[in-house]
Amino acid sequence: MSPDLASLVFRREIFVFVYTFLTLIRTLLRGPWPNMLYSGIVCRLQSDVGVFSGMSKAIRWMPHLTTLLGWGSETSRFLHPFRDENALTMAHDMCLELWPLVEELPVNIAHVFNAVPDELEAAKKLFGDLADEERFYQRLFLNQCELFGIPLATLESHKPSEAAIHVKRVVGEYCQSDNWENAVLAITTAELACTAFCRVAVELYEEYFRKQGDRFSEQQVTDGMEWIRLHARPQTRNALLLLRTLSQLTSAGQIQLPEPSERVAKALLAVWQCPLEAYTSTVSGAGSGSVDNAFVA
Repeated sequence: MSPDLASLVFRREIFVFVYTFLTLIRTLLRGPWPNMLYSGIVCRLQSDVGVFSGMSKAIRWMPHLTTLLGWGSETSRFLHPFRDENALTMAHDMCLELWPLVEELPVNIAHVFNAVPDELEAAKKLFGDLADEERFYQRLFLNQCELFGIPLATLESHKPSEAAIHVKRVVGEYCQSDNWENAVLAITTAELACTAFCRVAVELYEEYFRKQGDRFSEQQVTDGMEWIRLHARPQTRNALLLLRTLSQLTSAGQIQLPEPSERVAKALLAVWQCPLEAYTSTVSGAGSGSVDNAFVA
């Protein structure tokens, strides 16, 4: 599952709602027990929000990455401009481009999980959650490919583009290296990129399939869209684990994007067929962003 940093904002909205609700309850119900319940829950919520905020500020380069990935998902040729008449063609090409990376993710994540020191509990839990030993998530991706007209035989015989080969090689090199911190950065960047891309894609294709009800069965759409829906869905636990993991890396205090994150992000921008001539200017202007606003439309 992809860690979704937009859940930080979601948690803050929940905090405001619960705070308002408890204030009303305390006003209506006089006495010690309502006041004790109110105080206890509010303190816990304030503590949770404080943890998110503190860790997000500790990762000083994160605004650069989240802004860049958000820009990429908004400029990808696979998603913009989105037209119903070529939606399946774009999705078909997108699946073919992403398959080389997706195919090797379970093996790469397993290497990272084994390389991370045992004392880093958050990282162990994060990569344990991301692990796909039984290839469940990979099967969801294959279901998506079938929905867009790509059987497994086509995936296996297809000759991937140079960009698809490059991003697979870059991520693989970091994951197979002896530097576990670089491996962590490579996988987390790829997962965050997937989240950013899917949050844009899911809305476009949900609307597309609503218009195409006579061409696809409900079960076809349910099975084929689950990979995108899953990665677009807020994952509060993984967001917290990811922030804890990244805040413990030696690169957390630097402003510039760590090399693994920049290389993986740039390789994915090429796969997404973004206007790469704007890459440098996007990175240089990303510093004003906030991790709390990551991936929020």
